Amino acid sequence: MHTRLFGFIVIPANGPRLRLRTIIYLVIVGCAGPVGLALSQTPGPTPVRQSAVQDFADALLEGPSGRGRGLDVAAAFISGSEIEDAEGRIEVALDVVVRLEPGWGEGRELRVTLVAYNLEDEPLILEETVALPAPAGAALWVYRRNVLLREEFLEAVLVVEDLVGGRRGGARVGYGSPIAPAPTAPTSLQGGVIVDDRGTALPNTIVPSTPRSALLRLVPPRGHSHSGKIKIRTLLTSDEVDRVEFLLDGQRVALDEREPFTLEIDLGGAPEAHEVVAIAMSAGGREIGRDRLLLNSRLELFDVRMVLSPTPGGGDGLRLEAAVTVPRDTELDRVEFYRSTQLLETQRSPPFAATVQSATLGPDDYLRVVAYLTDGSSLDDVRLVGEAAAGERIEVNLVQVFAVASDRRGEPLTDLEAEDFEVRLGKQRVEIERFELAVDIPLTLGLVFDTSGSMYSLMPDAKQAGARFLASIVREQDRAFLVDFDTRPRLAHPLTSDLGSLLRRFGQLEAKGRTALYDAVVFGTLQFDSAPGRRALVVLTDGVPSGGAFGARQCINLAVEHAVPVYSIDLSGILGGVSAAKLPLVGLAKATGGRVHTIEGRDRRGMVDYEAVGRALEKAYAQIGRELRSQYIMAFSTPQPLTADEIKSVKVKVLRSGVKVRRVVGTVIG
Repeated sequence: MHTRLFGFIVIPANGPRLRLRTIIYLVIVGCAGPVGLALSQTPGPTPVRQSAVQDFADALLEGPSGRGRGLDVAAAFISGSEIEDAEGRIEVALDVVVRLEPGWGEGRELRVTLVAYNLEDEPLILEETVALPAPAGAALWVYRRNVLLREEFLEAVLVVEDLVGGRRGGARVGYGSPIAPAPTAPTSLQGGVIVDDRGTALPNTIVPSTPRSALLRLVPPRGHSHSGKIKIRTLLTSDEVDRVEFLLDGQRVALDEREPFTLEIDLGGAPEAHEVVAIAMSAGGREIGRDRLLLNSRLELFDVRMVLSPTPGGGDGLRLEAAVTVPRDTELDRVEFYRSTQLLETQRSPPFAATVQSATLGPDDYLRVVAYLTDGSSLDDVRLVGEAAAGERIEVNLVQVFAVASDRRGEPLTDLEAEDFEVRLGKQRVEIERFELAVDIPLTLGLVFDTSGSMYSLMPDAKQAGARFLASIVREQDRAFLVDFDTRPRLAHPLTSDLGSLLRRFGQLEAKGRTALYDAVVFGTLQFDSAPGRRALVVLTDGVPSGGAFGARQCINLAVEHAVPVYSIDLSGILGGVSAAKLPLVGLAKATGGRVHTIEGRDRRGMVDYEAVGRALEKAYAQIGRELRSQYIMAFSTPQPLTADEIKSVKVKVLRSGVKVRRVVGTVIG
């Protein structure tokens, strides 16, 4: 015997908006199954009625969010309520708000149906019939319930039916908390949108909110060494920012009250380590977000140095010792020791030391120590085996170069050897000291998704294809994030290894606004920060860039410095638009080692074939996925870190005939 709790909140029609006056709890005893397991499958509805409800939900999914047909409904999954069970299903709290009709009395029955769309074709339909409590004088009915969703869940539509009057209404389910239909007389429903007495639209679902920490980002100036006069720009993700205050090493140095908010400052003649902080302020003077940037970070105290020595007692092994110092105002999280890619030990307190048997070391092996700070940043020191005598520390920078080799049809090849490649730094050929197919190296993937108004009709296919791509490419050791953009970019989901949580965010994306494409690429690139392993940014857009503070050149410079190859899926020609964005996208791809996929989707009559668009999107994502799983990694050492121009001068050539190669930007370790 289990007890299931429903909460009904009845709000008087003459009360202030959403002020809770009466709370009635109805306890039902004897329900089978654990509390909040799922909405029950009601045996009464016929397949014909259920099909009609699904058709109604499908129409709502393709139409404006929150559009009601008869009844006025709002719904949302409550932020932070998600719990994953042992079978991978997600339990989440659902809030539904219905505006009550005049004359409705106690006991009037409403059927609540949740249509949850998944990666699979068949949606999950959960429904329940509920009798209203005494609603005399009330305006709103709030229904609260926990539901179980599949791990592959994408988005949902909530349908409410009045079983007496034969009316129904529905809304796409937002994420956060529902903004209820206004219960006061001055509001009205016009074209499916609730408006107040001034004609201002009142949304009845919450779209994913931007995390406060991401309201603005500082965009670092180009290069790694900064002195003299420099300009630091900001990138905004919200219109809430009214002004920005800048701090240099803890001291206020500027206040900019006009967008774009920038800091121009003279750092002096010699490069020194500095901390720049930008504080975003609202119109009322309240802090609503901040970001931090370290300049000349190589001069900070964060350092890790490895020294090799024989193991004590004369054993046949090497002792690896790591000396670590950390910057001000930060803390060390852990130190990891590696033999090539194999993790030997993880330690969180000094002394930091590990041993490795000499017999296990081959001529191509290398030893590596990585120090991680609690903010996620890291620093490596690498030692090539046999390079120097034990006890001698050598300054070495291991430059990693990723490359994709393909045949004449463009299909990636995975059977090449080190002897098939030639790597040059400028005009000088360098020795490849490490070579492997990068299948097992962790991938950090960013998906940048265009949600501007012109994407409206393409959203269902685009979201489905993007979600399938993430589900196919992200493995347990990988991480990914999702950025959506229209007039401004937003972090729809931060970097995570939780694929289910990431997929669920797709269901909340909506089309509106302009196309700040380059701002979105810059914002997406900044999300990588110090993410280890391989990186890739996949951008889907259908529009010519309009608005925004940044251009294609800034995108290229930042992507190269962050070692992020940019892949683009171009939908701009499908709806008759001019593909003016194609040339900058191609330049961005060539400079970073990515690729542009142009989607065609018109039939012979010039009409959009949405099924063809869906198939083309799936094909483009599949091609990108194959490339990301078919990259070769080649590494060579340099006595000092490479400059941005030197990194650009790295060239890769394949000596086997009939094979094309595309170099992905390199990264520097050490």
